[in-house]
Amino acid sequence: MLALLAWLSSTAWANEIDAWVELYDGILIEAADNDVDAAVRTYEGLSRTLAADEPLRGISLYWLGRALDSDDDARGARSALRECVRSGHARARCLDLLGRIELEGRAIRRVPTRWDMSDGEHGFIHPWLYAEKGSIRMGDGDTEHPTVLVWSTTVSPDLDDQLLMGFVNPEPAPRGLRLMMRPTRQDTAIRMVVFDVHRNRFLMPGDVGVRVLQRAEWTTLRLDLSELVPVDGVRALNPAEIDHVVLQDVSAFQGAPSGANDLWIADVRVY
Repeated sequence: MLALLAWLSSTAWANEIDAWVELYDGILIEAADNDVDAAVRTYEGLSRTLAADEPLRGISLYWLGRALDSDDDARGARSALRECVRSGHARARCLDLLGRIELEGRAIRRVPTRWDMSDGEHGFIHPWLYAEKGSIRMGDGDTEHPTVLVWSTTVSPDLDDQLLMGFVNPEPAPRGLRLMMRPTRQDTAIRMVVFDVHRNRFLMPGDVGVRVLQRAEWTTLRLDLSELVPVDGVRALNPAEIDHVVLQDVSAFQGAPSGANDLWIADVRVY
């Protein structure tokens, strides 16, 4: 019996090594030879043959999603990355890439851009990493803004919630952003954080960029890119290098009570 167990163990170990070698071969083919199709076949083969609970399967699905995205197959990439998330392995890495793909898919490329929400079009995404915190959907507003984007979120002391708006080489470079927001259940503290393509962060000056919105009242939020203050001690933002804007609900960090909240968003303009 011990001999059989030892043999099975050594066989499993050899199979695992072979799978890792196959994965690295795929990565090398993609990076060195720029043969994305061959790499995709390698990653797909591993994801089909490896057991569902095998950690390497999740890693293979990540590389499959990455390769498909580089080959402009966003639909296939999203499918692979969602399967990676369900597998539970490489989950954070797959969630991050999935969010990046969706952000770029909705990204602003032409300025000016306006979303009045009447046709359901907008460029916001709710990050997958925050899926348990909230969601977004189109909904009914009021007489001032009949159709709104509803950001349903939960205020809790352990975590913020976020919406993202992406940019990809916007032409011409934007000067600012304006949008209307209305909390429906409780006062809300919102911070807008701007990231450039170098991952540098920028905030509006004063009170670390936080704006408190009163419940049941529309508030105009403005972001003047020329006034932004670098958080990381770098040079001023080059608007042509803007990557994304984060709408961050920091209500809990400002002492707000825990509980559900719906935030209405309307009349978004990038100019």
